[in-house]
Amino acid sequence: MIESIGRDLWEVNRSLNLPGLNMDHRMTVVRMATGRLLLHSPVAWNPALAGALADLGEVETILAPSTFHDLYLSDWLVKYPAARFLAAPGVGKEHPDWRVDETIGNHTFAASEGELEACVFKGVPKLNESVFLHRQTRSLIVADLAFNVGTRQNPLARLFLRANGIYGKIASSR
Repeated sequence: MIESIGRDLWEVNRSLNLPGLNMDHRMTVVRMATGRLLLHSPVAWNPALAGALADLGEVETILAPSTFHDLYLSDWLVKYPAARFLAAPGVGKEHPDWRVDETIGNHTFAASEGELEACVFKGVPKLNESVFLHRQTRSLIVADLAFNVGTRQNPLARLFLRANGIYGKIASSR
């Protein structure tokens, strides 16, 4: 369920059912120096996942890295009302009913205590994706800046992915 990818760094992969496209949604979990957890781009909440996270630490921060990664956030914000909610620019405008504690900018943001360096990727304004450098593992945490879509796709999806330059390889979409 939760796979370790580095010291104090885990990922959770779930299938994302999009019409005609077989994709995954990845949540990255970071244990901060405080021992508490930061969740980057949460996947669908369920009790088993909540239990596995509780074994790692207390959820302190929920992070929406872009305006497109908001599908499951409502459940997480309800289940963890004391957690800080950090969001990419524009998320608060799209969801005025959500309490955004901090809008992510180009800095080491307050909740990270210097452990994560944030940078807003300005090439796609509608997306407003923020990428993060996890200093301890020297890992770059992204959402849609780079895709790694598998080849198990239907013919129409393969054509779409090839046209966007992301079929069968790690790449940025055109």
